[in-house]
Amino acid sequence: MSQTDNPEKVLQQVVRQIEKISDNIERNNIAASTGIIAGLVLNQSIIKRLLKEEIVTNPALKGTGLA
Repeated sequence: MSQTDNPEKVLQQVVRQIEKISDNIERNNIAASTGIIAGLVLNQSIIKRLLKEEIVTNPALKGTGLA
């Protein structure tokens, strides 16, 4: 995401792919990893908005400032 002119658009694309994952544990783990990595280039409000469903249901993100 750091090598693009539009990291928010890239995160939107990633979120659409995450939403297709049927296994809840795998989806939550990938969403958590994505949120943490996205935090290197995007502010938390953008990440929260785009990953809202995954953040709400993911205990791994508690304490990161995203949940």
